[in-house]
Amino acid sequence: GIFHIVGVGFDCDPGITRADTPSSAIEKIKKAGGVADIAHPAWSMNTVEQLECVSGADYTEIFNTVSDFPQNCRPYSGDVIDKCAARGLSFKLAAVDDTHWYRGEECKSFIYLFADECTPEAIKDAIRNGRFYASQGPHLSVKAEDGKIKVSCPAEDEVAMITYFTDTVWEGHRSDVGENLTYSEHALSGMETFVRVEVSDKSGRRAWSQIIEV
Repeated sequence: GIFHIVGVGFDCDPGITRADTPSSAIEKIKKAGGVADIAHPAWSMNTVEQLECVSGADYTEIFNTVSDFPQNCRPYSGDVIDKCAARGLSFKLAAVDDTHWYRGEECKSFIYLFADECTPEAIKDAIRNGRFYASQGPHLSVKAEDGKIKVSCPAEDEVAMITYFTDTVWEGHRSDVGENLTYSEHALSGMETFVRVEVSDKSGRRAWSQIIEV
């Protein structure tokens, strides 16, 4: 039951104290004009039941670089995020460095964000509305159309794998693997309730789409 909640972009002191619950801390962050992040749920060993208690957060971290080797472990939170999404709890997904030591963890994970202008309010609005995706370098475009999830990547990113995560137990087609992949399609089975996409380039750097509710 340990949560690390990060507040970004306050207009004033949110007044959070040790007496606050996770949900009341999130409420105070939002009231102060900020956005609330549930940091590194896998590293914190948060369960689905625990994360249901912080459903008001603006986003969570699918990847946290400082949680990775050599300092730590459990950098990737996709498993618990997928289990949440299967219950109808779909967090917006970011990737961050959480840099502390500058021993190689810096400048590895970030978001590509689509804001109307480069101002604090426009950036916070884009985060609140999920107009961003997480990445370590690769670009991707994902859309749902004609009963399919369609993914496009630029050739210069040298994408080697495109993978589809859903809440169906088994599917015959879950990923495309190759060299310099620029396009992929995944036909919806009608059984899934969500889909999200991960791509990986030839160096292993990844990008993560937002969750698409079906």
